[in-house]
Amino acid sequence: MQSIAAQLGIGTDPFDAYLRGGTTIGSAQTARMLAKETGGTFNANPVTMAAGLAGMRLLTPDAFGRLDELGAKLRASLEACFKRAGVPGAVTGMGSLFRLHPTDRELIDYRSTRTTPEEDARLHRMVRGLMERGVLMSITGLGCLSSPMGDAELESLVETFAAVLAAESAPGNGG
Repeated sequence: MQSIAAQLGIGTDPFDAYLRGGTTIGSAQTARMLAKETGGTFNANPVTMAAGLAGMRLLTPDAFGRLDELGAKLRASLEACFKRAGVPGAVTGMGSLFRLHPTDRELIDYRSTRTTPEEDARLHRMVRGLMERGVLMSITGLGCLSSPMGDAELESLVETFAAVLAAESAPGNGG
């Protein structure tokens, strides 16, 4: 069986060098191979690899189960915020992921999640309101929980989202 280096037509197997403790990014030949085949800022970076390994060791089945529970709790709480504020909206997701949808229609497939111009404007106001209050979220309304988060962080996010929706439902803001 040929090494990866031999298959790629380069002299030294960068993955073998990495495993032996070498920093493979240093050689021009390896850098050309990585840019051509597996380009990325952190490829073969020993610090990144060590952090990734540490993270993988912490993400046990119990940790994933806890994130699943927190995600379900958050999605239900955010959905309740929409209802209390009287602002059209829904929350979807799975596990640690959640996504805000500025609509009350049934979301059954990709097409049903596409926003109208009015919904898009509402989503942008909500995301901007969250960002102005210290919550970073994708402009598409996508968010993600992380393992250090707990009930206190969820409660803070829900309170912040409720405040954003209160502003959204105020006269002159589309509500």
